[in-house]
Amino acid sequence: EVYFLSNFTHLLEGVNSNYYPLIDQLISSRGDVFFGTQYSTFTSYINRLRGYYSWRDKLSGYKEGKIESYYFNPPHLKMKHQKYFSIHQPLWAYAFPEVWYDIDKDVM
Repeated sequence: EVYFLSNFTHLLEGVNSNYYPLIDQLISSRGDVFFGTQYSTFTSYINRLRGYYSWRDKLSGYKEGKIESYYFNPPHLKMKHQKYFSIHQPLWAYAFPEVWYDIDKDVM
């Protein structure tokens, strides 16, 4: 099933609408699968959150840096998050697995 922020606005009565984009990111980060836009900092932050959650919850592929996120355009990047990739330019455009990989090693 596909959800949008509008599915939850009845739960947001009294919340300043300036916070809606942040809430939208939190909701999107917890879905089973996410489709986002390449070169979007909005999408990048959602994918970073998805990476943190994948590591914390030990989701399938977490040790390989995989997350169930896809880009709908351009086609050659659709599966980018299905395999590990190292840090490269442009830095702002991606959520790199190094960010979440073994993030809690010194506290567990």
